[in-house]
Parts: sequence; C-alpha cells; structure tokens
Amino acid sequence: MKLAFVSAALATAIAGSAASAQVLSHTAFDAGMYTFNRANGTITPGSLALDRATVLAYADWSAPQGSGALNGGLTTGLNRIDGDRVSLVPNGVNLLSDLGFSFYNLNATGSTSRITSFTAEFNFFDGNTLAFVDGFNAGTFSLASLGGGGLAAQSSIRFNFGAAALEPLDIQLPNDVVITMTVTAVTFSAGTGTDPNLIGQQVRNPVSVGTSTDELVLNGSIVADPFGTGPDGNFSYFVVTNSIPTPASAALLGLGGLVAVRRRR
Repeated sequence: MKLAFVSAALATAIAGSAASAQVLSHTAFDAGMYTFNRANGTITPGSLALDRATVLAYADWSAPQGSGALNGGLTTGLNRIDGDRVSLVPNGVNLLSDLGFSFYNLNATGSTSRITSFTAEFNFFDGNTLAFVDGFNAGTFSLASLGGGGLAAQSSIRFNFGAAALEPLDIQLPNDVVITMTVTAVTFSAGTGTDPNLIGQQVRNPVSVGTSTDELVLNGSIVADPFGTGPDGNFSYFVVTNSIPTPASAALLGLGGLVAVRRRR
C-alpha cells in the first residue's frame, strides 16, 4: 500500500558533520539476499532479474549486483527516517521496479533471542530540494524461516521485492533521490537481547552503479562524513527502474495528449 501521508522530516534537514556520534558495529555477518513476498509476508532466497525495459540504476551491493564490501552495521532504531542520498543512472521515467535494502540485528553478541519479524515503510525525497516524492508501506517481513528461527544478534540480511514487483505502485523517481527506511515494529523470540531499538542497516562500500556522496540521512537529518576517518557513509541499497510508465500512467498521458489535440483544434 502506498503511503497516504507526506513526511515533513527532511524538509528541515540539517547538513553537517557528526562523525564522532556515529558508532559502526564491525561485526560483518550477512545472511544473504532474500526476496520478500508482499502478499503473504514470506521470504525466499532471492536474486535480481532484469528485462529489456529495466536497468540496475543504483547498486551498493555485493556480487554479482555490485562489488561493495560490508563495513558493518549502524544502529538506526524504531520509527526513524534513515537512509541515503543517491544518484541513479537515468532510465526514462525512472519507474521503481525493484528495491534492495538491508536489515541488521545489533543486539549484543551472545544474546539468545532472535528477530522473528519486522515491519517497514519506505519514503523517497527529491535529492536536490528534499521535497517528498512518494512512499509505500512494505508490510511485515517474517524471518521465522531463517536458520534458528530468526535473525540472530549481530547478524544482517538483505532483501528485494522481486522482478517488477513494485511497478504497480507507479513510483517515478528523480535522478537524484533520497531513499529512506522506517522500521515501525519488531518481534523477538524468547531469550535475552530483545531491544527493538538495536536494529539498523548495513554500511557497504564502494558504490558500483550510480553514485553517492559520503553522507547519510539519520533520524531525518542529512549528516555529512558520518564516520570521520572510517568508511564512507553509504547504506546498502540497490534500485531497479523501468524506462516506461505503468499502463495506467501511460493512459493518463495519452488522455492528456488527446485533450491537448482537441484544444488545438
């Protein structure tokens, strides 16, 4: 479901350096890439598929979609707007076709509980004006099928939505775009280490497709050089776009053209 509200958090974004405030966990365990089924909340081992109209417009990812190395995880927590400002490889109307992102359990090493599910939403902002573009509620991701019944502490996982899965949302992105993720709920199995605010995203470098500067969106503010002498500030994302609009959008464009012709007559 697309979001029915516009987040104003980035409208007052503050650019600046907060390197000393950002602590990167260097535990770098990645459970791999899984495809999320929005219809039923299940996950399966995933892959990236492209057709003649779609391109990989941005990638800060592992092989074969990219060459980024996992630098660790950054704690973001619940109900925050956190993400990255990126520049896409232009592809027509830049219709969002698929999106890859990461999720990290940053509870302490030795914790016995595992994350069994989380709920997330995604928002997109113009990378130049920071105006809200669009967004959607992704739904609830069930992690119970993972080994051990969930995502262990100090472990991470990456997701995508599947080939063309997001095209029905009709989200058309600007070439320069801020991608943000907000986690709104987390559930744990029984055990120790169940702090829902100790969740985050992967930091990965280098960017392989498109570009991104050394900055992150943290709790609604743009923070430059977040790790100081450490790695560049880049969360792990990939974006697949389609060069053509959805049939509904194309129909509206056609109607607009027809109206214009009639007016000229």
